[in-house]
Amino acid sequence: MFILCIKFILSAAIVVFAGYKICIYADKIAQIVKIGRTFIGLMLLAVVTSLPEMAVTISAVKIQALDLGLGDLFGSNLFNLTIVGIIFLAFIKKPKMVSFEPIHFISLSISAILITLASMGIVFYNFINPHVGYSKFLLDLWTVLILVIYLFGAYLIFRSEKSKTGALPEKDFSKSKGIAQTWLKFLAFSALLVGFAIYLARLGDIIAQIPVAGVALGGTFVGSLLIAITTSLPETAVAISAIRLGFLDMALGNIFGSNMFNMLIIPIMDLALGRKVILSCVSSVHLFTALFVLISTALVSVGLIYRSRRKIPGLAWDSFAILFVYFAANVVNFYLR
Repeated sequence: MFILCIKFILSAAIVVFAGYKICIYADKIAQIVKIGRTFIGLMLLAVVTSLPEMAVTISAVKIQALDLGLGDLFGSNLFNLTIVGIIFLAFIKKPKMVSFEPIHFISLSISAILITLASMGIVFYNFINPHVGYSKFLLDLWTVLILVIYLFGAYLIFRSEKSKTGALPEKDFSKSKGIAQTWLKFLAFSALLVGFAIYLARLGDIIAQIPVAGVALGGTFVGSLLIAITTSLPETAVAISAIRLGFLDMALGNIFGSNMFNMLIIPIMDLALGRKVILSCVSSVHLFTALFVLISTALVSVGLIYRSRRKIPGLAWDSFAILFVYFAANVVNFYLR
């Protein structure tokens, strides 16, 4: 058990480091094509920092740890929203003086719709029509809807961002050698991140079977808590770094865009599983995590519009509520595992 924990911690550290480096080079690449900070966070950084979730879930499908994979996606969304609460708690001293791009409400709304669709699919296959486990097509109706809504949301974000003129300060990337080196470093750290993220999925599956008080932790709980936190560490590192640099929109865009992209991974899981429908093969316990994600999404939306003038004691009400929801969700998942 001790050796297993050491392996997990070291692998997690490598994932965090690689994810952080990926974001640095992704930012440099984005500057070459002169993309605004908000769009970098919503579409570029969100994708690259979600690579651990994608790698973990695909690997989980291959080893038939489906609850671990879906739990990672739902749990990662919940943890990402909790990061927002931590950001407003620890790094923003004057909440009412903070401004942000309204475009974030698009990504928040789309991510809420996507996780609702996934939840409806789980309800359908667990309670309404439990006998359907296979599809005639590579993608199920629910996963097709998730794919379509994601693409529509990405289009809305692109159109909204296109109408703006803001751009990052230009840097000298005119030499092809510098561009090539940036891309090579980006790809190298991407490979490192994905490789160790896959290894984390295997370790997580082993940990899920370790009994606590005579009962195994279970893939749903481990995926929603342990693996979700680990694969969300790149988002955490990027968000904190962006906040310290004064780039609030980049930090929020990374988190909200990651929540959107995480739901896009569900159709990818469906493809990796073959004719078997992913949403028909997972536990209904995920519905509780999804519900907590929707509650946190609503709290974050309200918190962005109306942030407390005071922190009592040391906590704004919105930050406290988000942290409480995260704690409650993991308690529920532990007892329902």
